[in-house]
Amino acid sequence: MKRYFKPVQKRSEPSHAEVRRAKDFWTDVFQDVIVAQVDDSAAGRSKAEDITRFAGEIADHALEEMEKRWPKI
Repeated sequence: MKRYFKPVQKRSEPSHAEVRRAKDFWTDVFQDVIVAQVDDSAAGRSKAEDITRFAGEIADHALEEMEKRWPKI
């Protein structure tokens, strides 16, 4: 019997869609952490550099956990 579809090749690197989803996830977490850190009561207490560094660390860790728990999402 003749096959009509070529088998999907295994790839060692992520596809463009996987990279885009990871970028979107990271960006969403990063923005959410910044919004959570910046409120009326915290104005002026933290430097912008500290808030963005903290948000980046949280987003990095969240992305690592997502990739461990749900690979290929």
